[in-house]
Amino acid sequence: MSAARQFDLLEQLLLHPRLTAQELADRLGVSERTIYRDVEVLSAAGVPLCACPGKGGGFALLEHYLPDRTLLTPQEQCRLVSALKEMTGPEGEPALAKLRLLFRPQDPDWLAVEPGLWTSPRHRARFELLRQAIVERHQVVFDFLDPAGIPAGRRVLPARLVCQGGVWSLQGYCLEEEDYSLFPLSRITCLEDTGDVFHRPLAPPALEEQAALPPLFRVTAHLRFSPAAAPRLLDELDGESPVVPLADGSLLVTLVCPQGSWLLSYLLSFGPQVEVLSPQWLSDALTQAGADIARGGGT
Repeated sequence: MSAARQFDLLEQLLLHPRLTAQELADRLGVSERTIYRDVEVLSAAGVPLCACPGKGGGFALLEHYLPDRTLLTPQEQCRLVSALKEMTGPEGEPALAKLRLLFRPQDPDWLAVEPGLWTSPRHRARFELLRQAIVERHQVVFDFLDPAGIPAGRRVLPARLVCQGGVWSLQGYCLEEEDYSLFPLSRITCLEDTGDVFHRPLAPPALEEQAALPPLFRVTAHLRFSPAAAPRLLDELDGESPVVPLADGSLLVTLVCPQGSWLLSYLLSFGPQVEVLSPQWLSDALTQAGADIARGGGT
């Protein structure tokens, strides 16, 4: 049996849950006898093919079976599929369909938002470690800080990295909680890739289906921005936060977001163009951070 026909037969059974010998013969342009012979050779080679007797029967692969992908590393598989996604025109679609069949689930939906403003070197290191763990399907372990700063150990099957309101988080299946959770990267410490490969299929809920952030984890800030900040502010908020224009051109903004050092850094990036109206602790923190910068002490 030719290698090309073997791949074509596997492709048909991956695409369709069950096909009769006649259907396979018609699709591959060979005789039913050839199909039976090919099925015997595949079964002897270890491919988990099942014969389904009776009306409507035929041949099927065991659920979750994938052909051998070891000719390419997970990184090479991911790069190859990503590159092919950029192809346009009908010539790329057949190859892309075959690669998706061959490499799943090595083409994960690991990134929800383009990290264009990712600037912290420390966060970049975490980001890259998690990206690699997601692509290679490795369990990760870390300490996760609660609002009081108390760490709790977590072992997680990483699914993807997401960005909500400027906060990057890991979305994954927590083995301790036995459920999907969002872990803001700013509260992750002692992060390690265990190297332990997991095979469990991951299906993280859509972001809009996640429960609302608990009150203890969020802050509501009332801010006033000068007219000079309006173009940048309106572009970045994208209509998600209430904005009230004033007669002098300044803007009143109510920002509800997760707590974290990122908020202070974000406000500092506006310099004198922003004023914190409330809460008072945020106003004091911004004033102190500005004074530290002026003294050369950092934040």
